[in-house]
Amino acid sequence: MNEELDLRDVVEKTRPETALRDAGKGCIGWCPWHDDTSAQSDGTPGTPSLYVVRDKLHGWSWRCLSTNCGANSGPMHHAFDWLLWHCAGQLPQAMALANEWKGQRDE
Repeated sequence: MNEELDLRDVVEKTRPETALRDAGKGCIGWCPWHDDTSAQSDGTPGTPSLYVVRDKLHGWSWRCLSTNCGANSGPMHHAFDWLLWHCAGQLPQAMALANEWKGQRDE
């Protein structure tokens, strides 16, 4: 399923406030799982920390680069993981979204 869903599209459909933009080999945007936009402790402006990248071997993956976010720990997350986070861990809802978008792609 990871290779069938373009993670950039999934992010845009589920969390458009991330405002992904090209950066390096992937995209960067505002992490929806914590407040990237607020000023940092030293008063400097917030920084986008959501990183999305496509690897030829492993497909799409993402991670939050902020250590203040639960999406920072562990291995890189995949496209379906994004749907699980978006659906607050509810597997049936995440599966329904993935199947809906896959079906639209097959038409």
